[in-house]
Amino acid sequence: MKKTLLSIFALSILAIGIQITLTSNASGRAFFASSGNTGAPGESTTCRSCHGSAFSTTVSIVIKDSLRNPITSYIPGTVYNAEFTVNATGAIRYGFQLVSLNSSNSAVNGFSTPNVNTRLVTLGNGRQYAEHAGKSTTNSFGTQWTAPATGTGTVTFYGGGAAVDNNGFIGGDGGNIASFNLPENTSVGFVESTLRNELLVYPNPTRNVIKLKNTSSDVKNAVAELYTISGQLVLTKNVSLKQNNAERLNVSNLENGYYILKISNEGQTVEEKIMIQN
Repeated sequence: MKKTLLSIFALSILAIGIQITLTSNASGRAFFASSGNTGAPGESTTCRSCHGSAFSTTVSIVIKDSLRNPITSYIPGTVYNAEFTVNATGAIRYGFQLVSLNSSNSAVNGFSTPNVNTRLVTLGNGRQYAEHAGKSTTNSFGTQWTAPATGTGTVTFYGGGAAVDNNGFIGGDGGNIASFNLPENTSVGFVESTLRNELLVYPNPTRNVIKLKNTSSDVKNAVAELYTISGQLVLTKNVSLKQNNAERLNVSNLENGYYILKISNEGQTVEEKIMIQN
């Protein structure tokens, strides 16, 4: 009898742990667990690894131009719309994750201005993920994506999607992955590298410190400014960014919430929306 009670207690604790984990993961794997689940090289699991195949789930990745026409190659420096869709009959909530890498599996990033049900998270390994911002009642997600500098070559988008029955367990769910190759359009002439293409801002969300890294070259005499959403300047700092050496901005004294980080250099300005969680 005692062993039976202990077994029931252990199973109850396990079930509670699973539910807590699933509830937390509902906010996004990159956001909650600093993990990628898209099937990209270097990732150990996918959405399907966890959610299984009870739902017959398909996912799709489409990159569109400003006229909402799908593209088959990118023009360096151009802003496009990245759209991700999860399809599964019978599901009532959806989630996704998307990352873009070059041919050597290094991060390309470039995501910005996400849809309301989408968030952007940059991890310490340099990869920027677009993912669900909580369990979504709609199966479509989206964000803008700025194509990288000339010479980057083919960019591969890796995406994972989950379709769930929202009962707090994974037994009746479904997941799948997809990838999409987008070659560089080399017929439109030379486009100079820009600060946006080269600058990495991480981690995001962050605690205590924001790190700035320029991935392609040194940047001298840049100015970093941090504003509240209402437009109040709360931090300014002159920064020199040496290639692949991180510059730190101390934000430990700031209140939790969203901020706008502006990096300016030689007439170029990059803006990033930052969440601080001290």
